[in-house]
Amino acid sequence: MKQNKKGVCVTTLALSQPSAIAVRNPNAKRVNRVRFNWFILGATFGIGLSFMLNVFFSAVVVPSYNKFQGEDGNGQIASVTEPDDSDIIVLSANDTASPQTDSASTNNEGDTTDTDTVANTDIEEDTGPAYPKSLELKVASGDTLLNMLVAEGVSYEEAFSIIEALKPTYNPRRIRVGQEIALELSEHDALEGKSTVDHLSIALDSITSVDLQKQKAGAYEVAKVEQELKPELTYAGGTITSSLFATGSDAGVPNGVLAEMVKAYSYDVDFQRQIQNGDYMEVLFDRMISEDGDPVTYGDIHYAQLRLSGEPLKIYRFGENGDWGYYNEKGESVIKALLKTPVNGARISSGYGMRHHPVLGYSKMHKGTDFAAPTGTPIYAAGDGVVDYAGRLGGYGNYVRIKHNGTYKTAYAHAHRIARGIRKGAKVKQGQVIAYVGSTGRSTGPHLHYEVLKGGAQVNPMKVKFPTGKVLAGNELEQFKRHVAKLEHKIAQMPKARSQVASAN
Repeated sequence: MKQNKKGVCVTTLALSQPSAIAVRNPNAKRVNRVRFNWFILGATFGIGLSFMLNVFFSAVVVPSYNKFQGEDGNGQIASVTEPDDSDIIVLSANDTASPQTDSASTNNEGDTTDTDTVANTDIEEDTGPAYPKSLELKVASGDTLLNMLVAEGVSYEEAFSIIEALKPTYNPRRIRVGQEIALELSEHDALEGKSTVDHLSIALDSITSVDLQKQKAGAYEVAKVEQELKPELTYAGGTITSSLFATGSDAGVPNGVLAEMVKAYSYDVDFQRQIQNGDYMEVLFDRMISEDGDPVTYGDIHYAQLRLSGEPLKIYRFGENGDWGYYNEKGESVIKALLKTPVNGARISSGYGMRHHPVLGYSKMHKGTDFAAPTGTPIYAAGDGVVDYAGRLGGYGNYVRIKHNGTYKTAYAHAHRIARGIRKGAKVKQGQVIAYVGSTGRSTGPHLHYEVLKGGAQVNPMKVKFPTGKVLAGNELEQFKRHVAKLEHKIAQMPKARSQVASAN
């Protein structure tokens, strides 16, 4: 039924009659799109889940089931009686084999295998470090004793206790790079890999060490230990080609022994000017041998010789219990009242006598010896005595004068500065530093002007015969002569290959 009313078309449908005309819903298209999207999402999820389940069953369930059934991937029975040879420790014929206990490889009584005996299948395991163990450590840059102990498995608590135990004897903070530390450790806690220190030794030098020992009660005993050394009589000699030190070092003589030789000869020999190529040296001294048989230091010089321009100068050590010295062949002490040169490493720039004065410009008597040396070079007292002048003195500049006895005085001029404590009335010992080389006063450059005064008048320092020290006599002299004869006999037995060190028997 169709009616027109005011331009509005109205259509009425009978519900009982089928019709091809549908009512158009404006939201239907959007609803259908949402449903389609949900369908696609569900399908994708289902496919993915199916794939994952398939992989899971293929990779896990099926192999596990086959293994349980005793089949490999090819449906064959897997071997359980022939494990990989690499897992077996093969025993020798003399070893006793243990029966296998693996349930997968047991056999019924009376069953046999391919071999007459069954190999032991115990597998070697890494059980960690064996205890007790000994370690030799060397201190590296940045190391402390604490971190070195902790690095070896010692607990912080124990490391702190060790450091506290050491402090009364040795300050652990004083360890230096290259210092050697020996450790003996035992196991403390296997699960945590902790160690405990039974013994610790810190080497202070080639002879002395600080030792720490753990007691049964857990306390620590600490002591400073000095290694017992054995003296070994040693000979060396050679022809001087460049210097005494170079020749001695090439022959294996320690620098300390050579320095002692220079000191002993310094009263008679000017080492800066008298030593020449072709001169000769030899020395008999003790090398100190450790308990391991290694030379670690040197001991006494028993004999030495310098042959300068063909003239032999021999010295012998004689005496004991602190009362000893070096003597020449006549039994005269090598120690003189005054040193020949009061400054080391200097050259004579001007000798004693008439000369053209470099400042005044005319000839004038030079009443001393000038030693040229760098500013600041130490000046030594030529002998024991008392300072009778120290200070500024006209053209001498900074000046020190020492009275040695009723006859001799020595004077030192142009010093850069006078050493602390050197003043009038001060007592000085031979070899003590009294001033430093300079160029004060009437001077053209840094040097020491050295004078020797005998009875108040200057004499030539290089030619004056200084009084000797002790002279052996009587029974002492006889003992000395017998001692010299024994040494000379030993020296005569020494090989004459002068560039090598030989031990005396």
